[in-house]
Amino acid sequence: MNTVNKGRINGFDDYNVVYMYDNCFYSRYSFHIPYNYSSDAMTYVIDKGLPMKISEGINPYNYHSSVFFSPKLCENHSELLTSAKKLYIHPTCKLSRTLVAEKYKKILNPWLADAIVIPEPNYDNLTYEKAALFIHEPSHTIVNVVLYNSDNYNINLFKEGDKFRDLMSCPPDDRDTAYDKSNVLDAELFYLGNVLGVGINNSYVIDIINNSLPADKIVYEQSVQDSLSSENNQLSLETLISIKDMLDSSDEDTVSAGLKALSMMDWAHYPNSIKYILKAANGRWKYNHATNSTSVKYMISTISTHKRRSWWPGNYDDRIYQEDYDLFLQLNMHYEKLPLEKLKNQMIYCEFMNSTTAGDMIPRIRERAV
Repeated sequence: MNTVNKGRINGFDDYNVVYMYDNCFYSRYSFHIPYNYSSDAMTYVIDKGLPMKISEGINPYNYHSSVFFSPKLCENHSELLTSAKKLYIHPTCKLSRTLVAEKYKKILNPWLADAIVIPEPNYDNLTYEKAALFIHEPSHTIVNVVLYNSDNYNINLFKEGDKFRDLMSCPPDDRDTAYDKSNVLDAELFYLGNVLGVGINNSYVIDIINNSLPADKIVYEQSVQDSLSSENNQLSLETLISIKDMLDSSDEDTVSAGLKALSMMDWAHYPNSIKYILKAANGRWKYNHATNSTSVKYMISTISTHKRRSWWPGNYDDRIYQEDYDLFLQLNMHYEKLPLEKLKNQMIYCEFMNSTTAGDMIPRIRERAV
């Protein structure tokens, strides 16, 4: 049997899923599976009382309603890190496991962990939509039809047990050979309602919904990164000067070593000083193979304000840690060769600087969370 697998349905992990547009219910022309649909890595969760907050209306940019977690579902319990010794790190996290291992013990059983580490929720990667789900038990096939254009057909007439062949308005395209048509046509309606779409990078949501993770132990990975600050990984003027020299090297391995060394430092509390060095260095570092390593990739994706590689690392932050500001000044004084007072007044270009009523430039200081 050939079946096109377009994502998964939560609770039906061993079923093949065929995704179809709802024009099969109203078009006069034969329909086919949208092969270019980007839901291959999606998991759909049937909404029977999910702890979600759904915005009213449809998002005009992606044609889905906006989704927000219930506050208690994915709350950040960063206070657990003050005493935590054992961490369960969800596979979707991009944290450097090597750096984490210097302070915490990593365990594989989340229920035995002192804290559960997940990425900070990204609601843009969730969808919420109405769907009709049909099932063909003998072949373990599910047909997932998302209902975008329900004004074109009367879904109120759909009843549980209706066969897909009896509801469609036109036959399937004879050119489609990637799935068994008889299994699809004989599939029976078993659910008509809302479904939550969860991308592979948000798979921890599925684990929380399925009660595979204790929600009261959740900590965001950025909080863990902040907690990794120690005497041994602090940044200094000499360290950053040395790393910039490595990034300017014509030798790719030297550039790689510089990036990896930087990613193992306490970069979370010095993001603007690091941006200064990355901006000042030869731009070839952006295309070095080390940027695809776990630790470097996580550092860059966290501190950068742009996703495009060519625009890395982006703008400076709106606020700055005191230690970051002190180091930022030292870097500027070293490379710009300017006295401190003159330098401060020239830093108007920095997003974290603010002008007083007297015209002096002062930083907006950010308090450390950990």
